[in-house]
Amino acid sequence: MSANDVVLILQIGSLGDTVVSLPCYREIARRHPGADRHLITNYPIGGKMVPAAAILMPTGLIAGCIEYPMPLRQIGQIIELRRRISALKPSVLYYLLPEKRVFNLVRHHAFFRLCGVPRFHGIPWSRDKRYSREVVPGALWESEASRLLRTIGAPSGPPTDEDRDLALSDTERAKADALLRALGRSSRFVAISVGGKVPLNNWGDGNWGVLLRDLSRSRPSLGAVFVGSDDERPRNDLLAAHWEGPRLNACGQLAPRETAALLARAEAFVGHDTGTLHLAAAVDTPIVGIFGARNKPGIWFSDRVRDTFFYNHVACAGCELIQVEACPHDRICMTTHDPARIVAAVHRALTMRDLAHGEGRNGSERLGFDTSGGACGGRI
Repeated sequence: MSANDVVLILQIGSLGDTVVSLPCYREIARRHPGADRHLITNYPIGGKMVPAAAILMPTGLIAGCIEYPMPLRQIGQIIELRRRISALKPSVLYYLLPEKRVFNLVRHHAFFRLCGVPRFHGIPWSRDKRYSREVVPGALWESEASRLLRTIGAPSGPPTDEDRDLALSDTERAKADALLRALGRSSRFVAISVGGKVPLNNWGDGNWGVLLRDLSRSRPSLGAVFVGSDDERPRNDLLAAHWEGPRLNACGQLAPRETAALLARAEAFVGHDTGTLHLAAAVDTPIVGIFGARNKPGIWFSDRVRDTFFYNHVACAGCELIQVEACPHDRICMTTHDPARIVAAVHRALTMRDLAHGEGRNGSERLGFDTSGGACGGRI
């Protein structure tokens, strides 16, 4: 492949979609080391959405972005998108969408063929590639990261820590460290994320208040750093009052990659199914994840045995609802998670970190835990 070859990558999504796909981008870079790799993606609307370019450009995994307007319906937008793609004279396109409808797959394939793309990888024509496989029948499904790797023909198995790497810069780490100095006397802290873009995934202020109070009382010297978007800052100010030790509200204070650098300093991450959780996995920080059942268990887990994910197996699991008012069951899959059990899981993660510190391991090494075994980590 010549240095002038152009590789296209199609991905529409949010922060979490981008981060879990990092292993695919690294696989594509290995296959096409001399090519110009361009991402075709949606540009975010709203404060909670993070541009994929903000995550990927600093890694060197892509050379540029082309906007895919959402929704793509106006004839002028279609013509302009075709013009921009055709001008690049691409040699291949990698398809990283979680598209389930065959009609849309056909439509996408036809459009990009009209744009001059001769070859494709990753279009999930078969049902097996469109859906995650069951790892444990009725209990655990293949992660989206693993499914995407499978669709592009990458080696099977969970992604490696090296392929998740964000390649954070010294400047990004220094920005995070400067903010953390405001935490004061505590150099050890847990990262807390109580928000997210899907309202249905909200555990509730009452539950968070109990967790924060009980965890801080049991470890008085431990700090808490609250992470999220700027619009979540007022809510986090209120919840932070439940934390009786050193605390810092970092919501909206850092760019996404700088937030990842902050998470890399944390002893553990505790939070909902959000993009921030996937940033924590990318920087190798132990995770205690609190999940609703809108997706099948495992699809958005981290593939790491040292992480623990709380998931209630309810009859309506896999509903894929987004808004709270759309749920006819009062979100029982989310709100009934017991704070005491989650506090206990955080204690286990912190104990493993205590052991690591006591054995003289450096801060970049992680010891994890697995409450129930399995390929995708501890599951409760």
